[in-house]
Amino acid sequence: MFRYHAASVAAALCIGLVLCCASCGKREPDYAAPESFIVDPATGTYYVSSVNTAKPKTKEGQAPKREDNNGYITTLDRDLNILKQRFVAGGRDDVELNDPKGMAIVGDTLWVADLKVVRAFDTTTGENTANVSLKKFEAVSLSDVAAGPEGILYVSDNLKNRIFEIDTADRNAARVLAEGAQLNGPKGLYWHPAEQRLYVACWNESTILTIDAEGQVQTFMRDPAKFAHLDGIDGDDAGNLYVSDYHKGVIYRITPGRGIETVAEKLKTPAGISLDRANNRLLIPRTTANTITTFDLSQDN
Repeated sequence: MFRYHAASVAAALCIGLVLCCASCGKREPDYAAPESFIVDPATGTYYVSSVNTAKPKTKEGQAPKREDNNGYITTLDRDLNILKQRFVAGGRDDVELNDPKGMAIVGDTLWVADLKVVRAFDTTTGENTANVSLKKFEAVSLSDVAAGPEGILYVSDNLKNRIFEIDTADRNAARVLAEGAQLNGPKGLYWHPAEQRLYVACWNESTILTIDAEGQVQTFMRDPAKFAHLDGIDGDDAGNLYVSDYHKGVIYRITPGRGIETVAEKLKTPAGISLDRANNRLLIPRTTANTITTFDLSQDN
């Protein structure tokens, strides 16, 4: 038997308040289409990326551009209180940030997948310290970032069916690690340090893949009866995987024996989930609900 963290109840109450106020035109939600929710294990600070689907005004007859530069990243303290809603914001301080999705922290750097570019920000100041463009590889929709060994980053492109590798120790040199229809629309990424391979949650074909450091792709699990559109993925120290199903509104735990258990359900569009290992809870961005939720993984006594 598992339970929602108290923050989930508060979040649910806030949803109603936000929707009411939004309909009255008095306030906007704290999170505008949140895609990723992570914690810095060194400081306990939380980061939430918001795509912000509200499009800026365009001239008559012009379609809104995806490069709208209105995405932002919010910081929260250890108690999940907002520190700064727009810790990093597109269009401010010479920062470009369009559709920020997956994030990963390496040292004092926050790496963010943003359409065709992976951007780096100082975790304390929010300063934009690097921009790694993947446009030369025809990147279209970067979805997630995972930190591998020795400064390596892995980045998924959902629409191009590609996984990129960025070597931050070698002037951010980038290459294609794996590509092709076999990737099934790669979304969430998790680097398994003990197994030295990447786990990939796929949007298509009800599939979870693994990819080794040489780019060899294998099917870890395929279950059309359970999975619809997988999004986020992370793993714990006990060998369990946690994966979110965006359209089914479910989070599954996959045990080391490959058993599938439902951990949470009836969630509206859970996206790029991650684990807060220090507090034994899941961090869940709920994109179309414009909110975030935590889920306590401790068993009830």
